[in-house]
Amino acid sequence: MARHVKQECSTDPSYGCPPCERELAEHIRWGVVVLDKPPGLTSRRAADRVRWLLGADKVGHGGTLDPMVTGVLPVLLGRSTRVAGLLLGCDKAYAGVMALHGDVADGELEGALGQFRGVIEQVPPRRSRVKRSARLREVHAFEITGREGRRAEFTVRCQGGTYIRKLIHDLGRELGCGAHMLKLRRTCAGPFTADDCVTMAGMEEASRSMARGQEEPVRRVVRPVEEVVGALLPGVWMADGAVNSVCGGFPLMAPGVCELDDFERGARVAAMTMKGELVGIGKALLSWDEILGAERGPAIAVGSVLMERDFYPRWRRPMP
Repeated sequence: MARHVKQECSTDPSYGCPPCERELAEHIRWGVVVLDKPPGLTSRRAADRVRWLLGADKVGHGGTLDPMVTGVLPVLLGRSTRVAGLLLGCDKAYAGVMALHGDVADGELEGALGQFRGVIEQVPPRRSRVKRSARLREVHAFEITGREGRRAEFTVRCQGGTYIRKLIHDLGRELGCGAHMLKLRRTCAGPFTADDCVTMAGMEEASRSMARGQEEPVRRVVRPVEEVVGALLPGVWMADGAVNSVCGGFPLMAPGVCELDDFERGARVAAMTMKGELVGIGKALLSWDEILGAERGPAIAVGSVLMERDFYPRWRRPMP
């Protein structure tokens, strides 16, 4: 993704702070933990455990996993909870094991799998907390990776919000014999894979280190929210004088834009300071090249603001 300079901007070191230089409490408050969720815990209980270990004021997560399901669970802390929607909607990937309730030939199974690739209609299971109405979800890939009789290993890559247990149930109905899920592990959530995860034991050890006054273990397991958002959205970097007005609910005006990535009109973008701090998530009112050429008018409507007001100084009109 190309980054373009609209105007050369400097930033006053008296205000704000690069994400990597935040004090530990602020690092946690603006942080994300990519947890390897263990079995036996709901996503909410796992997230609450992380909150307690780190002393965070509030917590959210990027996509529910059943208690028996393990794997990648992004846990958002403090101010970062405001970007949970970005991760909820991201594509997810899974590896699991299903049990077929009858004898099915390989060719028959492959033929049935084809009915569940692409855009499918899915009704959430009865035990889910969402309204049980049909909705469309896209399954990018659904493959059998190994078989032993009625036991089949599989992988799925799909749109966020797809119920894998229901996918297996519906596959069994298509086969006419029935099927259920035996084991499931989420291997990817948005930009994160299992290689990015920290275990609950690792979180507990980092918490003990923090209690002894050692910050580095916590800094290793807690990522700045900017790292997450930067992997998902194009960015717009603004001048110091524009930050406080955006925090107050005003759009980012074209004269306040310093640098920007490629994006189209209507795209979701991350509004950033020149120090790399996330101000908020917005919608592009103009495309990147239109903003480069604009001398006035609104450029980005920032609908979800994370940064507090007066963290940067108010803009003052120059003296005539």
